[in-house]
Amino acid sequence: MSSELPLTVDTGRGFSINYKGQSLYSRYNPSKTPERIALNQELDEDTLYLLPSPLLMYGVDILLTRLPESSFLLGIECDQELMKLSMSSGSLKSHSRFELVRLDTREQLKTMIDRLGSWRFRRSKAIFLNSGYNLNKDIYDTLINFAALHLNTFWKNRLTLNKLGALWIRNIFQNLELVQSDLPDNSGKMIVVCGAGPSLDSTINIIREHRNHLYLIAVDTALSTLLDAHIEPDLVFALEAQFYNLGDFHNTGSSSFELLADLTSYPAVCRLNNGRVYFTFTDFAETILINRLKEFGLSLIEIPPLGSVGVAAVYSALTIFSEPIFLTGLDFSYIPGKSHSKGSPFIKSILRSNDRLHPLTNNSGIRRRNIIKLQGKIPETEITTDSILSGYGRLLSELLRDSNRVFDLSREGFPLNIPFVDEKELSEIISSQENTGAEIPCKTIHTFDSRGFLENEQNLLSFVISLWDKFIQSNNSEIPQELMNALVQVDYIYIDFPDKLPHPVNDLSFVSRAVKKAREYSGLIERILKN
Repeated sequence: MSSELPLTVDTGRGFSINYKGQSLYSRYNPSKTPERIALNQELDEDTLYLLPSPLLMYGVDILLTRLPESSFLLGIECDQELMKLSMSSGSLKSHSRFELVRLDTREQLKTMIDRLGSWRFRRSKAIFLNSGYNLNKDIYDTLINFAALHLNTFWKNRLTLNKLGALWIRNIFQNLELVQSDLPDNSGKMIVVCGAGPSLDSTINIIREHRNHLYLIAVDTALSTLLDAHIEPDLVFALEAQFYNLGDFHNTGSSSFELLADLTSYPAVCRLNNGRVYFTFTDFAETILINRLKEFGLSLIEIPPLGSVGVAAVYSALTIFSEPIFLTGLDFSYIPGKSHSKGSPFIKSILRSNDRLHPLTNNSGIRRRNIIKLQGKIPETEITTDSILSGYGRLLSELLRDSNRVFDLSREGFPLNIPFVDEKELSEIISSQENTGAEIPCKTIHTFDSRGFLENEQNLLSFVISLWDKFIQSNNSEIPQELMNALVQVDYIYIDFPDKLPHPVNDLSFVSRAVKKAREYSGLIERILKN
């Protein structure tokens, strides 16, 4: 008989649990299997162990006895009745490296992992001690997979910060003077987002035919393709922080398109064109600098670290505009002999370098990648992609999963699982949109005091430097706590340090390097303020 509430059953060798028609432990010796699993489980350093539905905690004591000091055991219960049973059974363990939580969503688990400190764990693994997991297998599998992905993403982002963190901070300081916290205005027109994939070539004529009825957004790498076709976009999206992004804007000096750049974008790119510059902000790290920017009035569209300029452009379009959005050139795949649209910087660079030693067929960069064959947008068709591009394709597909206003103009490329529209359907959608006479909302403009912000940062950095100079002159061996506290207020100066987290580290080498960075940022801000 199925029980609506979990029932504990005395087997003579301990208690078992009957719930929803299942016995969650052995009916004869409930603790035997969990304890055997706990005793034989291989336990690693720096690992977050997830324990789905720990129930009466059989085996938990053994796990905690064997668990490395650097690891943690997180019990997860998604069933409220089983959670009540665990809490009231008297078997709940109190231990510095164990906690039982009631949760059932990825967002709740992310909050929990962040509270424990993602930096503490190199990986996550699951341990199954009983049949409670089987009652909500899909939920637990989702949580287990998410924990692994979350920690993997954290360390990938950490490596990126080690490489680019200081550059991003410098770019932010240099771009602040250009910030006006308003948004691009599409005048109620429908949106087309153009990537630089080969499918852009097949939709150029459609875009040209309906150009006056569309608000055209080009990712930076697609700009030259459109300009070569005598189509000027309304808005160009730039995300790259390094200087080679300038190549995407070659020979665009007379153009008047507007630019939507990330605040971390290469500063020279933000000063190239004749149109307006708007900014988004990629939330690339947890730093107190972001909070102070907001305190000084910075109000920008925030986007998560998505990795792909195309995915970020679509995310921004979804956030800023309410009209239907059409995609082209976001292929996340190759056509044999052609990886980008005609006239894109990549294609032009291949043509420029073409000679007997470097023939057009020599796509060595692509050949070095792990090539993958997948089903395309049309059944029984195949696309060629790689692990990186297909990852971005899946990311965009997931982003668009719950959207009902994004459409595909192309049948080429990675399947995004959104409706396809041909030219006739596009014309009909344009006509229906224009006949609605929808009122265009006013854009709110916020004021940001960039000079006041930079002067405040200058003062904070100068305070750190003065405390360091005072410490050096004192000949004391112990770094004063006041200096450590001051470093926390300018945590971005060591954002790229490879030292073991958390930062700052009360260590002479770490602090001396941090102060050196403080002097560099102070000098940069001084030069910006003098301009």
